[in-house]
Amino acid sequence: MAPRRQPGCLPSGLRVLLVEDEFMVALLMEMALTGLGCEVIGPIGRVDKALEMAQREALDVAILDVNINGTEVYSVAEALAARGIPFVFVSGYGRKALRAPWGDRPNLQKPFRIDDLVAVIEEAAAAKRN
Repeated sequence: MAPRRQPGCLPSGLRVLLVEDEFMVALLMEMALTGLGCEVIGPIGRVDKALEMAQREALDVAILDVNINGTEVYSVAEALAARGIPFVFVSGYGRKALRAPWGDRPNLQKPFRIDDLVAVIEEAAAAKRN
């Protein structure tokens, strides 16, 4: 069994757009991110509201549940990509369920551990720097 990765350190004040419609998952992520010093925008449980936020808010990174109340979140991903804002997809189906051209984006499969959440945010942020 591989050793468990220790949670990384996210930059203090990192502005994270959280798009998640499952209350308990959203609460867990919000609490974890806040505890790591992030400023959480959301959680947002509607694609139209998330799209509005993605287009106008000052953001460092976004976490996007692929399916928000039966609506795919790809329009939000397109808006973020157009602005150069890195994002992470979250899904219970894993990377193979992502539509083209999004399969190469950082992905977090539900259920997940908090250290996995931190690692995937670090991955997304690093991709922007490179």
